[in-house]
Amino acid sequence: MARQRNQKGARRRHRDSYNHRRVQARTQKMVSMNRFAFFCFVLASCGAVIVTVLPQKQKLAAMQEELSIVQVQEREARDQRDFQRRKYRAIQEGIGYKEIEARDRLDLHKPGETVFRFPSSN
Repeated sequence: MARQRNQKGARRRHRDSYNHRRVQARTQKMVSMNRFAFFCFVLASCGAVIVTVLPQKQKLAAMQEELSIVQVQEREARDQRDFQRRKYRAIQEGIGYKEIEARDRLDLHKPGETVFRFPSSN
């Protein structure tokens, strides 16, 4: 009887050991599958972020290019405005400027005077 108990105990231990190994193997497979699933989730999330950010990045680059063009145009308009203001002040304040401007437009000069003309950049 004691021997039967020992045999039953040995069988039970063997069976428990077998079940334990099987459960461990199944657990390892589940852990591996969970890691793989997490990796796929992270990869998909990164792809989604890239897909949503890329058009915005392109739109930003186009807007920055447009901004630089507008800034150049603004700078040119400001320079033109400043030139016109200086010219207006010169006309208002100095009688000598009016004479020079009139002689320049009419292509006249005083006797003995040397006139230098530079091509305008406009």
